[in-house]
Amino acid sequence: MLIYMDNHLLVSLVGAVVNAVLVLIVPCTIQKTKLPYSDRIAKAFGKNRDIVISSSVVVAVVIYVALKIVPEVKEQVPAPILNFIRSIPL
Repeated sequence: MLIYMDNHLLVSLVGAVVNAVLVLIVPCTIQKTKLPYSDRIAKAFGKNRDIVISSSVVVAVVIYVALKIVPEVKEQVPAPILNFIRSIPL
C-alpha cells in the first residue's frame, strides 16, 4: 500500500528534524569539554528538551505555511517584479 503524504508536510517535517539536530549538535561541537560527544548531546537534550521541541514545531509550521502561500503570493506580485527576481543569477 502506497502512503501519500503532502509534499509540503514532508518538507516541513524534514526542516523540523534538521532544526532539532542542528540545535543539539552545533553547541556540543563548540564546547570545549572532555566529555564524550554522545554524552554532551544527551546532556544538552536533557537540559533543553522543551526548547528543542518548541523550536522544531515553530520551524515546521513556518515552513508549511510559507510553502502553502507561495502560489497565492506569486499571483499577487506584479510581472515586472517577478521578471527582476528571475533575472538574478543564483
